Amino acid sequence: MAHGRPDFFGMPIHPRYGDVYGDGLAVDCDFGEWTSLLSVEGKGEITGGVIHTNDPQSSFGDFVQLRIDGETVFNYNYLNLSRFNFTSYGLLPFFLECYDRDTPVFSVVLGTLVPFEVSFELLYYASAAGTTTVVRTIFYYLIEQLL
Repeated sequence: MAHGRPDFFGMPIHPRYGDVYGDGLAVDCDFGEWTSLLSVEGKGEITGGVIHTNDPQSSFGDFVQLRIDGETVFNYNYLNLSRFNFTSYGLLPFFLECYDRDTPVFSVVLGTLVPFEVSFELLYYASAAGTTTVVRTIFYYLIEQLL
């Protein structure tokens, strides 16, 4: 039986085990390279988060990638998320929240619970020349940490 406070649908909205970890961090991502935004080892669940950039160097071709237990489970760029209308909760782990090519402002939201057994890693690929600053905020909890 799940613990925590139930939401309106009877599902827990708070972690069943342990404390929630989360922080916001701005990370500079260099052109043409995958940059790790966050890497966590242990067993637990990602409960939500957002990846946002309003850097003039950002591009609609920038990629967001999520690896769970060493396997890539999400690898999309802003253009394809918009093109395929992945703009609502539940279709993919991430959905497109903001897409403005003129400004440029882009953000994706992690809107579903994602369990992991060994590790997870969040990466960003900057496709425009220069350095792109990405702000990430991810919330997760650990059932057990690997030593």
